[in-house]
Formats: sequence, C-alpha cells, structure tokens
Amino acid sequence: MTTKQKLSDVIQVNPRRQLKKGNIAPFVAMENIVPYEKQISEYTQRKISGSNSKFKNGDTLLAKITPSLENGKTVFVDFLKKNEIGHGSTEFFVLCGKENQILDQFVYYLMRTSEFREEAIRSMTGTSGRQRVQETVFDDYEIILPTISIQEKISKPLSDLDAKIQNLRNQNRILEQMAQAIFKSWFVDFDGVTEFEDSELGKIPKGWSTNILDYIANNIRNTIKSKDITSEIFYIGLEHMPRDKVGLDTWENSHDLKSNKFKFETNHILFGKLRPYFKKVGISPIDGICSTDILVLDSKETQWLEFLLFTVSSYDFIEYASQSTTGTRMPRTDWNYMKNYKIILPPETMVLKFHKIIKKSIEMMKTNIFEIKALTKTRDVLLPKLMSGEIRV
Repeated sequence: MTTKQKLSDVIQVNPRRQLKKGNIAPFVAMENIVPYEKQISEYTQRKISGSNSKFKNGDTLLAKITPSLENGKTVFVDFLKKNEIGHGSTEFFVLCGKENQILDQFVYYLMRTSEFREEAIRSMTGTSGRQRVQETVFDDYEIILPTISIQEKISKPLSDLDAKIQNLRNQNRILEQMAQAIFKSWFVDFDGVTEFEDSELGKIPKGWSTNILDYIANNIRNTIKSKDITSEIFYIGLEHMPRDKVGLDTWENSHDLKSNKFKFETNHILFGKLRPYFKKVGISPIDGICSTDILVLDSKETQWLEFLLFTVSSYDFIEYASQSTTGTRMPRTDWNYMKNYKIILPPETMVLKFHKIIKKSIEMMKTNIFEIKALTKTRDVLLPKLMSGEIRV
C-alpha cells in the first residue's frame, strides 16, 4: 500500500543536533563535497560556532545554494564515530527520515531524483549567483511513499552500486597517494641520496641540474569556437575538477556552451588558473574541451608527463602560481609566469623509471574511472525507475 503526502510530513529538515559551542568537531565545507559522490571523503576538524549545520550518521546533506545544488552536491553522512555529531556549511539542508515512515537511505535517493531537484531549483530566490532553495519546498513537494519494506528493496540495489563506485574511487585515491609518496621521496626529499652539490635552488643531489618548467612543459592553446561545439564532445569545467586530486573522473557532454573553449587530449594536464581553483589539477582520461579558465599542459617528452603532473600539483608550485595573479574580481595566473617556475631536474634514467612505474598506476586509475562511469550510468538509469515504481521490486 502506498500513500501520497507532503515531504515535510515524513522527513525532518534541519533536525536538532546538540554540539557545545567552542568545542572541536568534524567539519564539512561545501568544497569537501564531490559532485554526485554519495560519501564524504574529506573533512576537517574545526571549532563549533552556533550558526553551522549539525548532523549525524544517516543524515543527508543537500546543498541549497546555486550552483552547488545544480552540480549535484548531495551526500549521505556515514563517516562519523558512534554517537558523534558533525557540523558544516550553513548552505546545507540537513535531512533525515521520521521514524517508521521513511528510511534514511530512501531520503538520500529521493533527494537525488531529477523531479525533486527541479522543484528545488524552481523554489530558489535571491540575487543572481547567490540564489538559495527555500525550505517551503519540503511542504510543497508531494510524494507517493511506498512501505518501509519496499523502500528497503528500492534502496538496496542503488546502495550496492554506490558502494562499488566508492570502492573504485577509494582504490584510485590509494593509487594516487602512492604515486605522490614516490614523487616526494625521490624528487623532493631525495631519500637514499648521500652526495649533494650547490645550486641556485640550494643543495641538490650530485649530478642533477636545475631549469625552468618551460624546459619540460608546453601550454596547449588549441581553441574551438562555440559555433563548432557539438553535444557529442566531452566538456570539463572548473566545477568538474576536484581539489587535491589528480585523477579527473567527472565530465559531461557539451551543451549550451556560448563561448570558445580549449581542446585537450587524453593525458593532457588541466590546471585551474583562477586563484580559488589552483588546487584543481588533473590528468585527463579523455579527449574533449575545457573552460578557458583552465590551462592545458603537456610534457615535451613522454617520460616527463608524470613528473610534470606531480610538479604542478605540488604545494610549492601552487604557492608560486598564487603570487602571479592579475585582476581584482577574479584573480588568475597565466603560463607566461608559470613557465618560469624553477625546478630540480633528476637524471633522465631516473625520470624514465618513475614514468614506467607511475604510468601503470594512472592506467589502472583510468580503468577504474571508466568502470565508475558505467556503474554510475546504470545507477542513474535505475534511480528514477525504482523511485517512481516503473521497475517493481
């Protein structure tokens, strides 16, 4: 038996969660949320203020501000310790099911449906660029609510697919961390090196040299005009590039793009050149086009690709890039400055060895990314069909 009722009758919006002001607790910022990922993979510890959203395991965090909602920033909280309460951005709605009426997992998948999201977007008010979903949307939105047992049957295949997707993402994070650790050990900490010599960059291993980034890298400026962009072409914007992660696994088909873009190819490195996005660096697993607010880089020789990738994603390089910005409203850097970044160059034999090792990891990451894409497509096809009852369980 199913019943039609208002969403606010079966879910709690911003339920009361107790946290003592001034204490330290897990904090989730909007930037910690990866679009269309169910789980929260990154968070910080921060002092509690009275204004933050508060949540516990089983809650759903729904972004209520544009463009975060449109970009798919909705997550299910499951990373906290038993009985632990976390806090986060004031731009989240915290949602959970009312006992014996709706399951928390079902709440999450309901928030992921296009029907609800379209209704939420229509409810937005405010000035351009700062529009927010109104809480009244939960009063206005009506659903046909299946029984608890049916909710369980609907949620399980979706949850199983999300678990597989998350496992693949976790594998990629481990592969990336291992590659970064090798890069740091070999080319930053110089582990195992016993003989050094002076250079303009300080002590470096004997037999190594120094140069500038331009020695190993090219900036690719291959422009495609907006009139030539078709929906079959893959597009990556700054919103698709996660922070502090070099494996790009999010893109979309080009549509309604009104301005010129840059072309890129598989294994090109993309670097967000606006100041807030310098930590957005990644190696592309596809051919496509990207925003002109993204620099497209390639190594001059194949064996330098992985060395270049981890150089431009390093803390020191990002700090260097941040010092070169021009503009007031949207400060940005450019290649003419970045290319002069001074680097320590290891022997070619060592670079080639690093290339062979890390290339295998990146290829494994690519395989996982395409499997993630296939599983995500399956989940996104099933989601509306299961939630609407078109597919019976």
